[in-house]
Amino acid sequence: MKIINLIFLTLACFTSCGRHAEISETIAPATAVTLTHVSYGNLPNDIILSATTAYLNKSIVSAPIAAYITNVYAQPGDWVKAGQPLYELESKEQHALSSIMTRPITVRAGKDGILLNVLQQAGDYVPEGTTLCTLAENGSLVFLLNVPYEEAKYTTVGKTCTLILPDDTRLTATIGNPLATMNVISQSQPVIAYADAPFLPEGMNVKVLLPESTPEGKAMILPKSAVQSNEELTAHWVMKLADDSTAVRVPVEVGGVTADSVEVRGALTPEDRIVLTGGYALPDSGRVSVHRITDMNK
Repeated sequence: MKIINLIFLTLACFTSCGRHAEISETIAPATAVTLTHVSYGNLPNDIILSATTAYLNKSIVSAPIAAYITNVYAQPGDWVKAGQPLYELESKEQHALSSIMTRPITVRAGKDGILLNVLQQAGDYVPEGTTLCTLAENGSLVFLLNVPYEEAKYTTVGKTCTLILPDDTRLTATIGNPLATMNVISQSQPVIAYADAPFLPEGMNVKVLLPESTPEGKAMILPKSAVQSNEELTAHWVMKLADDSTAVRVPVEVGGVTADSVEVRGALTPEDRIVLTGGYALPDSGRVSVHRITDMNK
């Protein structure tokens, strides 16, 4: 009889242990997470474009007659005044009669400005009408923004943008009118922008930060670490608590991004509890254990 009772006790023990093992295998461990909530506001969302420097008003200084250049009084980059001598020329006849006292022809600047180039040098022979140099008028420096046609709506007249020069100098510019031309290959349109700038050479490449407006107070914002994505960055989602211990995946679209925040669009409300940390690789409907809630507004 004692042997029979011992057998029953042993079987009961094994049965009990098996049930506990089965239960422990079906209950997944909870992942420790911290939580946050969406807030509403605006993030700086700049469109990055390129621009080049250009002078709108340029004067071509040409040779009035066929002549030899005897003297050059200006160099590229020189600031000149109206009436200032630029070149001295000597006609063929004067050159042939160089032993006789003759008066050379002086070519002068027609306006105040800066010399962009000096194409001819002393000793050169130039036919009539040959370009000697190019003079850019003071105050005519502009920045030509290369604006893709689909983003032309952000370049309204009077809007401001930020120009970043190659030496990292930043200038605030005001957008003017677009030009009536279009780059056939890139389908971008030149748009004039004006800025209070020092002298800059024509053709300099400049970076442009153009703000993209978001309706005031309409953007949902989350900490950057709360938003996850696939490896191709083609899909984004957040993990939201369905109850006190279960997190579900909610797809979102991403807008503006800063160093620590991201603008999102999706089926979220300020009351939703969003996983801030601990959600990496967390499966849909995964078990969680809440450790802390972070308020973005504090």
